[in-house]
Amino acid sequence: MALRMWIAIIPLVCLSLVQPAAGLAVAAGLLVPFAPAGAQEPVATGAISGTVTVDGRPAAGIGVVVYRAMTGMATPVAKVSTDAEGRYVAERLAAGRHSVVAHAPALVVEGARPHDLSGKPVTLGEGERADGVDLKLVRGGVITGRVTTADGRPAVGEEVAFHLEVAPDGRYLEARSNYVATDDRGVYRAYGLIPGRYKVSAGRPESTDWVDVGTSRMVYPRSFYPRGADESGAEVLDVTSGREISGIDIVLERPQRVYSIAGRAVYADTGAPAAGVMVFYAPYDGDRISGSRGSPGPASPSGEFRLSGLRPGAYSVSAANEGTDYYGESVRVEIVDANITGLTVSLKRGGSIAGVLVREGAPRELPALEELSVRAILHDQGRMAIGVAGARVGPDGTFLVTGLAPGDYDFVLGPWDQPRQPKLVRIEHLGAQTTKTVKISGTERLEGVRVVAVYGSATISGTVKVSGPYAGLRQQVSVQFVHEGTSHRES
Repeated sequence: MALRMWIAIIPLVCLSLVQPAAGLAVAAGLLVPFAPAGAQEPVATGAISGTVTVDGRPAAGIGVVVYRAMTGMATPVAKVSTDAEGRYVAERLAAGRHSVVAHAPALVVEGARPHDLSGKPVTLGEGERADGVDLKLVRGGVITGRVTTADGRPAVGEEVAFHLEVAPDGRYLEARSNYVATDDRGVYRAYGLIPGRYKVSAGRPESTDWVDVGTSRMVYPRSFYPRGADESGAEVLDVTSGREISGIDIVLERPQRVYSIAGRAVYADTGAPAAGVMVFYAPYDGDRISGSRGSPGPASPSGEFRLSGLRPGAYSVSAANEGTDYYGESVRVEIVDANITGLTVSLKRGGSIAGVLVREGAPRELPALEELSVRAILHDQGRMAIGVAGARVGPDGTFLVTGLAPGDYDFVLGPWDQPRQPKLVRIEHLGAQTTKTVKISGTERLEGVRVVAVYGSATISGTVKVSGPYAGLRQQVSVQFVHEGTSHRES
């Protein structure tokens, strides 16, 4: 089967991996035959080494952590310390994308740019050793000040955020790692800031992604330094290495009243309390749900839950008990000027999909990798994902996804941090090829589903050179998978 891929930076470049690509400066690759079915994963033999310095001098005893880059998260795979000469070596690393971070809170990497907040990126091939990954550390910047209420009282325990300019067009990134809280005097101090242009704010933004654990009935809306909710009027601070900027005092606006939603989660077929389930809420943006946020803890033994710190507006509330036969039915509620109590959210028995993951052209089931998974994603009519359920693949390639609400499901394969991943090419049901969508009705168990994947080991590598105002910013390279004879592409 011939495969094509698109590499996207801008502009797009199309490569055919049926034969080695020749005469291309941006990429060079060779299609390697599939490993035989049942082959063991290679032993991790990669390594990353370098030297850590502080203000130009070797730094002993600095902790260096290598993270395995994943979608949405990072996993530490090696932790070492520098020797007397500032040297470190991290060994037994698998192929893939990694990030090297020096754990020294008050220090930053010299010349770090906004997108380097997560560490120094390194991509390893099988058994590759990357030497000279040096971390030159300098003192980070400091911003300190005081946050007070409109009537002059100290704002105690209020979070202060630091927004770093990430592009020449004036876009700013609110870095979660740079949050600090005020003390009992309303004073805050943030250190270890990478050099750059910052805006500073305190208070809670309109669009928040957490639920208050406490019972506070009032919250302060976000205010920028020196004063006001309008970010365009915020003063920009130039932070340099080792410089402390003091007196960045913020006066908060009048607090706003917030409300809560309280109720009980139950199983619809029995009426029994759904103890231990997580309850989620999401604000409506018109007729669409905007994101999803969880409760601060599981429902009580009697199924009771409480969501606090919510502003007036319409919300979708549902419960989830992942890995069971049940799915949560969404309930729409609207907060006007009072708390909502006595809400019942139900979990209904759903359908399931039983199948097997196989490799294209292989005579037997694809052997499962340690973390291989299948996920079924439910979409609304606008193709927005509104639900997901997943399952691990067994040693024989079989899987069972349960707790599915009625609707059309697409499949995706994971994990996403492996250097070689199975790529879904089609779905078959009872011997007939279907689209990549499977329909579930009621509580049916859909049997005989075959998820067909290819398992390539081709590599595309190259160098991206950027000039102009965006030089120095990290670039992301996108590879799109194109099925031969079709226009369908997947990143």
